[in-house]
Amino acid sequence: MTMFSAGWKEVVNLSDTKKKGYKLTDSKGLFLHVAISGKKNWRYRYELPPGKESTFVIGEYPV
Repeated sequence: MTMFSAGWKEVVNLSDTKKKGYKLTDSKGLFLHVAISGKKNWRYRYELPPGKESTFVIGEYPV
């Protein structure tokens, strides 16, 4: 289940801090990174050129 199939607002609001940072993903490269401190950042993973992954930080949640 992705965060968008479950209703992303509910998933993000219920996400809590854990012992390790984690990601809430959709299936297209967009994800919400939740740090140990509880800080939430929107990020986008992409490939350019093919085979080389990069991550673009969009900004803090909520946007």
